[in-house]
Amino acid sequence: MEAICQLSAFISRCEDTLKNLCTQTFALFAENIINLSKIQLHYIINHIGEMFTIVVLLELLISSSSLTRNWRNYCKRLKTLQQNAETVDLPDDKFVAVLGAIDNITAKVMNDDIVLNSLNSLLGLRKTLIDRNCSMIADQFSHYLRLAIASLDKLVQDKPNVSSMNKCIKINALFVLNSHLFGNNDKKNFKALIELNTKAHSVPIVGTADD
Repeated sequence: MEAICQLSAFISRCEDTLKNLCTQTFALFAENIINLSKIQLHYIINHIGEMFTIVVLLELLISSSSLTRNWRNYCKRLKTLQQNAETVDLPDDKFVAVLGAIDNITAKVMNDDIVLNSLNSLLGLRKTLIDRNCSMIADQFSHYLRLAIASLDKLVQDKPNVSSMNKCIKINALFVLNSHLFGNNDKKNFKALIELNTKAHSVPIVGTADD
């Protein structure tokens, strides 16, 4: 139970950090009063991509394990004890508080919707802060993706390793984030990303050529 609470707290911390990063970035485009040429936005976008990738990987790890199934069984068993409170060495108010915490964790962590909830939260934030100047920041995200895909295309062929694969995951996650927040479905970036994914997941085989 303690580990599950820590996991829930970590996910909340990741989401809060991601939201803070996006809030600061969106604020730059809220009014046309800042000279964006003096701001290195690629560093900020990179960090946003890294945080969102953590959220994506957390959901993937949780959903691909037996954690959710075991958690639901645990919740059912615990709630049956509510009918026999005397068997639980807890005052009624504390037991109710535990059940409330369990419901919160279930809703937040165990429904395979961590990424979707995070995306919708950021979309609401974007609409609140930069509804009119959306195209400006969308162009910045698309430009970052274009350069990152071109750089990774060469890297995954010359030095395929865990680090380059992690970068590929981040670029895919950032592409999804960009599309969801700004409706920006750049066909050239999408095609280049598909080609990158094909190369990144290919395995070179040596010695199979016919003699």
